[in-house]
Amino acid sequence: MDLLMYESPPGIQFLHCIEFDPSVEGRETTFKDLYAVAEEFRRTYPEHFRILCRVPLTFERIHATRFVLPFHGYLIFRIKRICIRIFLN
Repeated sequence: MDLLMYESPPGIQFLHCIEFDPSVEGRETTFKDLYAVAEEFRRTYPEHFRILCRVPLTFERIHATRFVLPFHGYLIFRIKRICIRIFLN
């Protein structure tokens, strides 16, 4: 997810590129199932997962030419077995 600076980022993103400049290296995009990653992390590292559920986080996007307000909240995952609430200042 590359839009963490938004309060309500989209649940689904569609990315499309018609043409790459030949000088661009890489040209690969990888998509991950965040819910599966969170569930595996919860099972593998339960104490670390609980810490992530309870400790407030700050996300700040640093822009070269303008000020962007920092994001304050908690991580949030919503599936049957995981629900972490989000709180914004």
